[in-house]
Amino acid sequence: MLLVLPLLGAMAACEDGTITIERSEEGAIVRSSGPSESLETASPQDSPLGPTATPRPRIDFPPLSDGAALTALFDATDGEIWSNSDSWLFVEDLGQWHGVTIDADGRVTGLDLAGNGLGGELPEEIGHLTELTVLDVSDNSLTGSLPAEIGTLFRLEELYLDGNQFSGALPAELASLAELADLHLHSNQFSSEFPAALAGLTELESLTIWDNGFTWADSYAPGLLGDMVGLVALYESAGGENWRERSGWLSDPSVAAWNGVSIGRDGLVSALDLSENGLSGELPLSLGSVARLTELNLSGNQLEGEIPSTIGNLTGLTELYLDTNQFSGDLPAELGNLTGLTQLHLHTNQLSGNLTAGLGGMTDLEELHLHTNRLSGPVPAELGILGELTVLLLHDNQFIGELPVELANLGSLEGLSLWGNHLEWADSYAPGRLADMVGLVALYQSTEGDHWRNNSNWLSRAPVDEWHGVTTGAGGLVTELNLQENGLSGKVPPQLGALSKLTAINFFRNQLDGRIPAELGKLAELETLGLSSNRLTGAIPPELGNLANLEYLGLWGNQLSGNIPAELVNLHNLESLALNDNQLSGVFPAYLAELPALQRIHFWGNDFTWANSYAPGTVADRVALVALYEATSGENWSDNSNWLSFHPVGEWHGVKTAGDGSVTEVVLRENGLSGKIPPELSNLTSLKKLWLRGNSLGGEIPLELVNLKNLVSFSLGGNPLTGNIPPELGNMVNLQALWLYETGLNGPIPAELGKLVNLQTLALYRNGLSGPIPPELGSLGRLTTLTLSHNVLSGAIPPELGSLINLQRLTLNDNELTGQIPSEFGNLVNLIVYPNNPIGRGGLHLHNNRLTGCVPARLWEHFKADRNTVSRRHGNIVFQGLDRCQEN
Repeated sequence: MLLVLPLLGAMAACEDGTITIERSEEGAIVRSSGPSESLETASPQDSPLGPTATPRPRIDFPPLSDGAALTALFDATDGEIWSNSDSWLFVEDLGQWHGVTIDADGRVTGLDLAGNGLGGELPEEIGHLTELTVLDVSDNSLTGSLPAEIGTLFRLEELYLDGNQFSGALPAELASLAELADLHLHSNQFSSEFPAALAGLTELESLTIWDNGFTWADSYAPGLLGDMVGLVALYESAGGENWRERSGWLSDPSVAAWNGVSIGRDGLVSALDLSENGLSGELPLSLGSVARLTELNLSGNQLEGEIPSTIGNLTGLTELYLDTNQFSGDLPAELGNLTGLTQLHLHTNQLSGNLTAGLGGMTDLEELHLHTNRLSGPVPAELGILGELTVLLLHDNQFIGELPVELANLGSLEGLSLWGNHLEWADSYAPGRLADMVGLVALYQSTEGDHWRNNSNWLSRAPVDEWHGVTTGAGGLVTELNLQENGLSGKVPPQLGALSKLTAINFFRNQLDGRIPAELGKLAELETLGLSSNRLTGAIPPELGNLANLEYLGLWGNQLSGNIPAELVNLHNLESLALNDNQLSGVFPAYLAELPALQRIHFWGNDFTWANSYAPGTVADRVALVALYEATSGENWSDNSNWLSFHPVGEWHGVKTAGDGSVTEVVLRENGLSGKIPPELSNLTSLKKLWLRGNSLGGEIPLELVNLKNLVSFSLGGNPLTGNIPPELGNMVNLQALWLYETGLNGPIPAELGKLVNLQTLALYRNGLSGPIPPELGSLGRLTTLTLSHNVLSGAIPPELGSLINLQRLTLNDNELTGQIPSEFGNLVNLIVYPNNPIGRGGLHLHNNRLTGCVPARLWEHFKADRNTVSRRHGNIVFQGLDRCQEN
């Protein structure tokens, strides 16, 4: 029965099956979904109603032929609904079938049905296409298992099965495809163990297997497939699609073109460098199948989880960098299998557990970086076997116990860090290079050695005594560390306590902070400890009192606090102690005076108090004098005989002492002093005479000097001082002479000076003093000399000065005084009169002011002044041309 239908693409039923009509250029192709023969194409002219369908039978191909195999493929994969099936089944020339390529003999060599709407399963007849070199059925909807017969395609070079729904295990017969170069299995549902036999595919260049459910055999044979297995698994497990650089990966047929992959002469992967490339996730076990790998660098990523034990299969590795990730868990014991390793970098992770003793088998290891993890337990003694080791970094972990003495056998060691753990040192630890290296490397790392001004040769292979600032002695052991003004920052490491032969530490003027480590108290041979001018905090460790050979202790210019520890009394060889400019407090310890060798002590700039029973003339006086010497450039004085020497203080130039040894006089006039007057002079509690005039002292007068209650004579004249006269000087009630002339002092004359009831001489001339003369000066009844000339004093002369009946000399000239000469000046009968008075002499000078009025008669008579004579000889020096007042 012939059924004629219009070109509507409709379906009609017949007794032999279902017929489908599809639109085409020639007309309608009628296909049967049942066992009946196909209908031939009907020409549009066959019917006035439109094209008619004429059944056309399929070509009957011989069994086992390529045509029969393709027909079986068509039927098994829903060929009637493929996207494109042009010429299939109805044209004898297979080469005209869509996606089919044949050779000169008509044999099928290529089959490309990618993305063509295939469904169902691949039939076993596919194995009959024995000349096939390319099979591409990717991106379809094929299901079921891959037929084992595919293993008979011995000439197959390219097999693309990706993007389907294949499931089950891969047939082992795939291992027979010896010519296979490209195998793409990704994006399916394959499962079970990936067949180890595929490692025999030595021609394989491209393999994609991701997005499946494979597992891997521990005994995977080496070879390129093994490399591909490991690399592809790494890509899938470590978020390859998000890597910063993934050029070539899973796309380029040559693995050598994949970013970070290097190939050796044997064509196998020899190196993999994906450092700082954005890897995340976990490392796959199959990474251990890249068997010829010699260098693996995955540092600086975000990898996590445990380090796979299969890394131990990479026995050819010489360099392994897994540092700066987020690996956790124990170190796999299998790492001990990597006996040829020279570089092992696992630092800056979250590894935990004990350090495996198996690392002792890495006899070629040169650098071991395990720092900044959470490793715990003891440091294994087996590390002492690693004779080639130059760098051992174990710091910032949780290691405990005694450091094994076997590490002293590491004769090639140049870099060692152990800080940030809970390690102990054996009492019997033989001093040697390791102990020194512990301290030196810890010092470099904890004080940012990379940023020192000079770090020449540090942590290099150069001998230690060629490292900048390091001096060695007998046996090559470190004896001195001189790194002053070298840009050290951070903390002084406790590991310095391991440098048993150290005699000198000089870290002066750096930026060190934190506490002074108590471990420095172990340096039994230390003679010099210089930590001044840093940012150190906390208390002075009492353990420093154990340094029996210490001669110099410099801690000034820090932020140290608390009391001076009593243990310092044991420093019998201490010659110089500098504690000034800190935040120390408490009672200054009198025992320091008992230190037999002490010559210099600096303690100002702290908050000490003094015991009432403190013996005068001992350490307090010496401290004050040393402060004066250093604050005023004592080494440049005109005469500094015996200063800071073993001689008694009373034999120091310009110093006098009482019978009890206390300092009573300091006379250093015109002696080349410069700088500022130190406030420590206030500690000279027995001082009676302080003369520093005629020097180059600057700055203000320290207020602390008012505590010199016993001072009688005080002279600072002829120095370039600044500021005002401190009103507090009025509290120095025992003062008899105060010389502050020819300085840079300015401001008013303090009225408080009127409280100096014992004062006999007040010399304030040639300054910048201004304002009125305070009338309170009239209370100084014992005053014999008052010199206020050459200032800018203004206002009227206070009549109270007329009460100073003991006054012998009064100079008020060269100011800006106004008004009349007080009549009370007639009471100044003790003013000295010099006959034929020369300029600058005489008891009264009032000239060069703005005085008006007349001269009191009694004052006139006292000087027996002849106005004309005086005017002629002295330019009216005394009375400036004023007339004598008329007596009432």
